[in-house]
Amino acid sequence: MSTLPIKNTSRPSKSTKSTPAQLEAAARYRQKNQSHLQGQARERMAQHRKRLKDNPQQLAEYRARARQADGRYRARHGERVYCRQADKRATDFVKKYGADAWLKRNRNSLRREAEERRRGQGEGEGTSEKESDDEEGDDEEG
Repeated sequence: MSTLPIKNTSRPSKSTKSTPAQLEAAARYRQKNQSHLQGQARERMAQHRKRLKDNPQQLAEYRARARQADGRYRARHGERVYCRQADKRATDFVKKYGADAWLKRNRNSLRREAEERRRGQGEGEGTSEKESDDEEGDDEEG
């Protein structure tokens, strides 16, 4: 038998359950009722999807509302979403091809990032002329 969490009985509560057995029975009842409610929700969602499938106009309106909501969400959380997606793509690439392939693929971009960091640290030292020369030289190489 699985052990269900027992409510802390050291302080008075509104519950009428006083013994651990009663508390466990109440927890089992709630668990059973929860699975029943989840089953009902699954059935309602299946009926909803069927209604949308049967009515193309309603489906188009539903998708348009979803696109608007998605746009609002991305406007507020776009940077976080982008970072999460980039991390997922990177992880998937490493799983598929290996870490060495990832490093080889990103060697040039990592080198560029390191150069930009070095330039960012040296901006106060008057290196602006050297930076513009380097950028012109990069165009000829690539």
